[in-house]
Amino acid sequence: MPSDEGRISVRWNARDIGLLLLTFVVIVALWEGIVRAFNISDNIFPTASDVGLYLFSNIVDGTFLSHFKVTFIETIGGFVIGSLGAIVLGVLVSEIRWINNLIYPYILATQAVPKVALAPLFLIWFGFGISSKIALAVTMVFFPVLVNTVTGLQNANESQIKLLQAYSASRWQILRRVKLPGSLPYIFAGLEIAIVLSIVAAVVSEFVGANAGLGYLIIIYNNQLNMAGQFSVLILLGVVGMALSALIQGISRKIVFWQ
Repeated sequence: MPSDEGRISVRWNARDIGLLLLTFVVIVALWEGIVRAFNISDNIFPTASDVGLYLFSNIVDGTFLSHFKVTFIETIGGFVIGSLGAIVLGVLVSEIRWINNLIYPYILATQAVPKVALAPLFLIWFGFGISSKIALAVTMVFFPVLVNTVTGLQNANESQIKLLQAYSASRWQILRRVKLPGSLPYIFAGLEIAIVLSIVAAVVSEFVGANAGLGYLIIIYNNQLNMAGQFSVLILLGVVGMALSALIQGISRKIVFWQ
C-alpha cells in the first residue's frame, strides 16, 4: 500500500483551525502592509483589502457564481468520465495479458504529449462549449488514475490470492475480494491528484476559447489590467481545489476505513 509519506491527509482539530486562521491573518496583514508601504500600483499588485472587496462584491451580485458553475461542471464532468474510464481500463490491463502487452505501452507513450497542447485541437473538434473543456479534463485525469489503479491491482496481497486459489476461487472472485479492495488506497491517491488536474484542465481550456467560466474571467481581467479581479478569481479557484480535494480525502477515509 502507498506509504503515509506519499499522501497528504488533513484531519482538523480546534488547535489546527486556530493556527490556520492565525496564519491567514498574518499573511493578509503582511500582504496589505507591504503593498501599502512600497506604494505598489494596483495595476501591478493589488492590496489584500481590494481583492477581498472585489471577491465579496462579485460573489454577492452573482457574477462569480455564474462563471463558477460553468467551470465546476467542466471539472466534475472531466473528472468523473476520466476516472471511471481509467479504473475500467486499469482492471482490464491488470487482468488481461494481451491488453497489458499490446495496448498499455502505447497509452504510456501518449503521456509524453503535453496535454495543454491539445486544447486548441479539442476546440476545433468539439467547439467553444463545455465539451472541449471536458475532453481536455478527461485526458488530464485519465493517466494518474490509470497508473495508480494498475499499480494497486498488481500489488495485491499474494498470500490472500494463494489462499483463495487453494479454495478454487475464480479470477472474478479474486479480483472482487482481494485485488480491488487492496487497490483502493492507490486509486484514491490517484483521484486526489486527478481532481486538481481536472480544475487546471478546465481553466486552461477556457483560456484558449470560451465565453464563460473562471478561466474566461481571468483572461478578461488580464486584458483590462484588473489585478484585483484576477487575484480574486485565483483565490476562488484555490478554495474550490482545496474543498474538492478534502471531499475526496473524506470519501477515502470512509471507504478505505482500514488504513
